[in-house]
Amino acid sequence: METGKFEVKKKGCFGIIFFVLLTFFMIVVPFFSLDGLHMDFDTYPGLAGDGASMAMHIKSIQENGLSGLYYNPRIGAPNKGSHLVDATGVDFMLGLIIWLLDKVFHPSTARLYYYTLIFTFVAIAWSMFFLLEKLNINVFINFVFSSLYALGPYHFYRYLSHLAIGNAFTVPLAILLCLYIVGAVNDDTKKNRVQYAICGLMVGLGCAYFTFFAFIIMAVAVLMRLIASKSIWQTINKIWVFAITVVGFLLSRLPTIILNMEKGKNLIAFVRLAAEQETYGLKIIQMLLPVSYSKVDFLRKMTADYNASGVQLSENTASSLGIIASVGFCVLCGLFFYSFFTKKAYEDFGKFNWILVDFLSVATLSLVLVGSIGGFGEIFNMIVTPQIRCYNRASICITCFGVIIVAYLVNCLYQRKRKIAVVLAAVLLLIGLYDQVLIKDAKHEQASMVALQDSYEKFFGKVQTVLGNDAMVYELPYLEYPEAGGINNLADGKHFAGYLFTDGIRWSYGGIKGRDKRAGNLNIDNGMSYAFLKRLRKVGFDAVYIDMDGYVEGDTSVLDFYYGTGIEPLVSDDGKLYLWDIRGLENREN
Repeated sequence: METGKFEVKKKGCFGIIFFVLLTFFMIVVPFFSLDGLHMDFDTYPGLAGDGASMAMHIKSIQENGLSGLYYNPRIGAPNKGSHLVDATGVDFMLGLIIWLLDKVFHPSTARLYYYTLIFTFVAIAWSMFFLLEKLNINVFINFVFSSLYALGPYHFYRYLSHLAIGNAFTVPLAILLCLYIVGAVNDDTKKNRVQYAICGLMVGLGCAYFTFFAFIIMAVAVLMRLIASKSIWQTINKIWVFAITVVGFLLSRLPTIILNMEKGKNLIAFVRLAAEQETYGLKIIQMLLPVSYSKVDFLRKMTADYNASGVQLSENTASSLGIIASVGFCVLCGLFFYSFFTKKAYEDFGKFNWILVDFLSVATLSLVLVGSIGGFGEIFNMIVTPQIRCYNRASICITCFGVIIVAYLVNCLYQRKRKIAVVLAAVLLLIGLYDQVLIKDAKHEQASMVALQDSYEKFFGKVQTVLGNDAMVYELPYLEYPEAGGINNLADGKHFAGYLFTDGIRWSYGGIKGRDKRAGNLNIDNGMSYAFLKRLRKVGFDAVYIDMDGYVEGDTSVLDFYYGTGIEPLVSDDGKLYLWDIRGLENREN
């Protein structure tokens, strides 16, 4: 089992140079992908849906530090705050990145949003570079394939709107731990054990989806180690990294565990069905199809034609591996069958690391079997928990496997034909960048957002002036959070606009459904009665905010009622946002 391991070597100054170059590259490429020369980084990328929710979490961390991951005192009024721990959209590791960037740069919330996105590219590249270095990959080849992984289609599909699940830097770390377990790397020193312990904690504290997939491939690694070594003790000696990852996961769940012990378990914050795995599962064809934003017309049309006629299409349309990783995926499938049918011992293959290859191919097969629509993942959802439903997100792990195997094969060529390998790596980098990198047109895309944000800043600036910093505002129409789905044209998350553009004011939206119930309990008569207003005043609300996008077009009944109070409202320039100061209405009769 020990034959064929990689001996980790020092890379010296070249390693440092390429690491710095990689960091610079991971800042520059996303900057130009965003069309940074024409981008106003102080304008939000979106003020509705997941984008608005992500912005809320970022501002919550700015205002409250890392505790803002779990609790926000300015939303969910009249509760003292919202228990975001029930439905946090940001894992601890991403929250730590946001907090550190805020402490270093002190940017606006919108700018911090973009900074966080760019840094996720850097973090993903760093972790992949660390993994490939442990596999003794040449530093230039390491630079190329670390770049290709960080700039993979998955990252661009998730981009700003799904930033929380685009931060896949823990995936290479999880794979490295697996390679340590199976014996594909040989660096079992005190220093490296400390590194692996830190990696395990980071994997456990990262995005729950990636932690879940890490547990799957770690279980595969443990099983492979046990079968190959035929020794329980040798296996036990390696799986401590698995245990460390579990500890990290339990630490990430600790705030939820404590809240559930104090206030009871929230059963309805996120309602999932086991069969949703069939909606959000993997499809091999979608992984191998070209990216939907391909710069080559016939490739883009190929994917568009499939999306126009395919069934069970959902978020899984964003699971393309890209050309390089797709080649790697196919290579791993072929190597799996070759290794199985030849049944040759590892030592028969000289310097070719079949331990690495076998793990990558078996782990790929395992994730396909678990993640594919109707696969073992659905059985897990039925028996254990349906909370893991978007198995298409395993595509980023499969992307990593594919990139690693291509990097390894190019490195094998480098050991024999250095110049050819370097040229090939450079060509693959250019092909991968052309295939994978999404280029936005900020001049076109930001125009409407700039106008909308200017309107919001003007309106909520007036709100701040009129109400002061200690006011409490009830938002109509009433919406639960998260995943209420929106009503009419009022998208989920759009009610966070008030929170994002004011300071100190408390807002009713954002209380977690099933937990922060007081705002919902106050919602009578669709918010159109003096009884409703008296209830608001009794618990301390100072104003009612109305977003007309939440009402049927042409239905002005809610405006008619509030104009009937005789109070002059604040109105946004587009006539959609209204705020009525209800202080002094206590003695009015219906």
